[in-house]
Amino acid sequence: MGTWDLVGILAIEYAGVSEQIDGVPLIGIYADAAKLHAKGVTHVVLAIGDNVERAKSYASLSRLGFSFPILKHPSAFVEDNVNLGDGTVICAGAIIGAQVSIGQNVIINTGAIVDHETVIGDHAHIAPGCRVAGRVRIEEGTMLGIGTCVREKINIGAHSIIGAGSVVVDDLPSAVLAYGSPARVAGARQL
Repeated sequence: MGTWDLVGILAIEYAGVSEQIDGVPLIGIYADAAKLHAKGVTHVVLAIGDNVERAKSYASLSRLGFSFPILKHPSAFVEDNVNLGDGTVICAGAIIGAQVSIGQNVIINTGAIVDHETVIGDHAHIAPGCRVAGRVRIEEGTMLGIGTCVREKINIGAHSIIGAGSVVVDDLPSAVLAYGSPARVAGARQL
């Protein structure tokens, strides 16, 4: 985005001093975050697909004093009246419609569409190619798998996982695994 200096990447496990990801050096593991903050690193971006792990990392890094910038890929389109929470990442080709509200630490992945007046809770992940119609409510920690489509005015409860390619035409409760066309609850999600 041109406004941040990238120091490096912290990983869960450290594979070696010369490891790089897309030309960016791996500079340590998560346990090293406090040392980096003490050296003046103040902002961090979380690129963790697992919502539970991303939420835990967000909480622990917040306690250390880190801030979380909002990042938007230049090819993404976001209406001017959208509310974005700290740490939200909007990937390439995403489209965010009017009056959408997105919580903290949310990933709107590549090519996803989130239409008007939708509300997305903290720590959610909208995978690549998802299509979310208007006035949908997706609660905290929920994952929409790649290519999921959600009909207008649907409510999806917290911490649910909706399988890839699903078509959601009815409300879904919290903490479930659901998939299919139409999406049906397949079981409870263990948290």
